[in-house]
Amino acid sequence: MNRRQLAAACLLLLPALAVAGPDWRELSAEQRQALAPLASRWHQLDSLDRDIWAQLALRYPSLSAAEQRRLRERMQAWADLPAAERERARQAHARAQRLSADDRQARWERYQGLPPERRRELQQRAEARRAAASAPTLADRKALNEHTLLPRRAASAP
Repeated sequence: MNRRQLAAACLLLLPALAVAGPDWRELSAEQRQALAPLASRWHQLDSLDRDIWAQLALRYPSLSAAEQRRLRERMQAWADLPAAERERARQAHARAQRLSADDRQARWERYQGLPPERRRELQQRAEARRAAASAPTLADRKALNEHTLLPRRAASAP
């Protein structure tokens, strides 16, 4: 697909992306009860998250008490993540889904077989990458400086 075709495809998708997920009032009473941990943040969730959670809430009554508790915990943890972190999680999930089930299992078993020190090291590296990715970029800082009320320093003459 060339750039022009890609741009056209993106333009065709824009209206679909602009549609907001269900508003809190549009959810059924059962969905609102299942999604209670997200109630105060529902208006902050993007359309994709709202749609996913609304669909999960439909299955909520059929879950065991332990599964319901686990879902509520995950719901809270997901809602607490910054938007950029949720996007990275979606991308990682998409990459994992492209792997075959056997490959995913083999990678998981290989990871589980690592010594605890090595697993901690990998976890620390992942946390450092997440922190670096969420840190303001140079462009962010420049934009902030342009909008600040503080006077700029005059350039020193040579």
